[in-house]
Amino acid sequence: ESRREQDASCDDESQLMAGSRVVGSWSRWRRVVVLSAAVEVVLMLVVSGSRHSAWSGPQHWSGGFTVSGSAGTPLNASSSSSGNETRGVLLGSAARSAMARQYATLSGLEASGSRRPTGWSGLAAYERQVARSASTRWLKYKRELRRRCLAAAASGEARRGVRWFTTSERKDFAGYVSEELAELGLCFVPANETRWPLDFYVGEQFESENAPRWAGRARRLFARNASVGAVEGLMAIFGSKDSYAQLFWHCKDATRRQTSRRVLCPNAWLPSFNVFGDENERSDKFRRNVVTKHEVPYFDRLFALARGAAAPTWWIVKPQKGTFLSRGMHLSLLTTSDVNSRNAMLSWIANNVVEPGCKERKVDRVTCARRMVTFQIYVHKPALFHDRKFDMRFWVVVASVDPLRLYLLRHAYPKIASKPFSADPATLGDQCMHIKMLLDPSCNVTLRAFVSKFPYGFPRSTASPVFFQGLSFPALLRQRAAYAGTSPHKYRHDRARPRDWPLKEQFWSRHVWPAVEKALAKVVMLVRANLSAAATRSPYRTFALLSPDLTLDDKGHVYIEEVNTNGLVMGTHAASGGAGNLFFDNAYVRGFLRLVGADGYPRAPDYAPALDAAITAFCNASAANARGCTPRATRAMATAVHEEAHAGRHYYRIYPPISCFERDPRSPCRASSSNAADDPDTPHHWPNQALFTDAEYAAMPESSLDKIVRRFLTTTDTQLIHGVPQVPGHARWPPRELDGALSL
Repeated sequence: ESRREQDASCDDESQLMAGSRVVGSWSRWRRVVVLSAAVEVVLMLVVSGSRHSAWSGPQHWSGGFTVSGSAGTPLNASSSSSGNETRGVLLGSAARSAMARQYATLSGLEASGSRRPTGWSGLAAYERQVARSASTRWLKYKRELRRRCLAAAASGEARRGVRWFTTSERKDFAGYVSEELAELGLCFVPANETRWPLDFYVGEQFESENAPRWAGRARRLFARNASVGAVEGLMAIFGSKDSYAQLFWHCKDATRRQTSRRVLCPNAWLPSFNVFGDENERSDKFRRNVVTKHEVPYFDRLFALARGAAAPTWWIVKPQKGTFLSRGMHLSLLTTSDVNSRNAMLSWIANNVVEPGCKERKVDRVTCARRMVTFQIYVHKPALFHDRKFDMRFWVVVASVDPLRLYLLRHAYPKIASKPFSADPATLGDQCMHIKMLLDPSCNVTLRAFVSKFPYGFPRSTASPVFFQGLSFPALLRQRAAYAGTSPHKYRHDRARPRDWPLKEQFWSRHVWPAVEKALAKVVMLVRANLSAAATRSPYRTFALLSPDLTLDDKGHVYIEEVNTNGLVMGTHAASGGAGNLFFDNAYVRGFLRLVGADGYPRAPDYAPALDAAITAFCNASAANARGCTPRATRAMATAVHEEAHAGRHYYRIYPPISCFERDPRSPCRASSSNAADDPDTPHHWPNQALFTDAEYAAMPESSLDKIVRRFLTTTDTQLIHGVPQVPGHARWPPRELDGALSL
């Protein structure tokens, strides 16, 4: 059925564009869609499930994913395909809204009155029924969009009311993200076959190994006002495992030399070091591997650091990017005897470059190859979720490099180990306990068995009460147990004290989340100087979506494990959008795309007079402001306001921080400094918000454009311009009751 729909649409395209190169481009796009049709048929359930009539456990607890239950509504849900949003300028608003409403209504089974069966046996048939309906409707919807795009191209109106986009070829960008862009009203065309400037690109960085083939001539392909998801120099800083260790030692140098930039070095950055040298893919060579100090940068300082640390220390060994598919990640234990001398430590490094199993020939040849690796401190006393180790995937949008603007998704995706955690060194080799998260196939755990371990299902987000119900900080619990006179082994977060989840959520919002904001912002501020020159030279706007992975220790301290520049975009249509669809997209991808201007900020005309008046008033407020209000600065101010107006409720700006304006006596605003609380010209900020000192601004260092835009955003109540509330902080999903405890 999918093939018939696409063949029919392709015939229509051929009639419209006979003899044109665009026919070939759409045929190529058709082949991509045909290859993914089987995946769409299975996964389109999530379109109707996660967006429109999601089920994910008991009806009143849809924050956790379970394998049986009744139909419910996803927490914090909003129909991202409803027709009440402005979606672009390709079609007339009435026709566009009608099409969107039709797709939203018919993509699920609400109209037919079908109900989801309970139990595992009836699940597959129901999912096939929903998938067939959703896939058919989506293909018809997409076919109509293609017809109109091609009609516009055939009539020579390619630059009149039509926005053209392209993506990289990776399945999440070419599949789900492209569908989101189509729903926003953009038209796809392969960049290497286009005849007109492109308006939008999202995909892998141009400097990555899997960059589009046309990346080298990107400057000639995009319009001057285009938005391009590629920041020059970003891959060299965050794009590989070895760059993490280089940044760590850069911070150590700054601290030793007492330079101003040391204030930007986050405590969340874990000690790491690289091991270079010639790689050898032959497994029979590993016994003769010898690591010299010249192959370990900063070895003497590393040795001093290791000797001063409390032994033993746990290290995770990560093959660097591009070395045999990054296989062979494992844990190693550094004991006191390993740091008795430099030679002892070099011997320990050499023995742990490959997995311990290589000595017994229990691991394959590629895994046992001699490679370049990065050693990183492993947090071996972690926070736990139902006694399992977890880490979290965050989304950070670098909306602009100069002036710097950073946005953060209000929650994170938890990735949980399949086995209960143990700090016993005897478990070092159990990767399913320590390293491989989220149903790694090698752990041989089924989705049903995995989810059944959690009483309220898998927590799809850190914003869900289900996450806090299972969360524990063992060290904090021991302290509280001692204070309460209770033995620690009886004080269990999910058994003896099930009503403590509101307290854990409060601790998270007040301490953990501001630390996350600060750590992520400071890392980007630290490297901004390396990116600003290229960003300033770029003829178009550049942005990036960073996907850092963070973990917590048993006291709630935050640590950055890595910063991904090409992380998987987890969405409802993605073939790898989360193990067993444990994750779902509730307009998070759409919010990111609209934030960076994919649809051209369609609401901008509605508040243009108020925006112009606000910028004029700001520039006339002082001589300093007037000098800083260059044409480029005023454009940056306007773009920052557009981002706020279109980002939706799931993203908020962490740099520059959002100001709080006292509109009524009950306002929670707090002055930035205690001695200026009554000064009306002093910026006020929200409680539990990460703020930055003058020393940190200077260490970045701020450009003149940074200063004027930050001053505008700090002193101007932008909510009065566009009408969208600007409130920072972690999301708190409803309902607010669990296990008899209520959190307002």
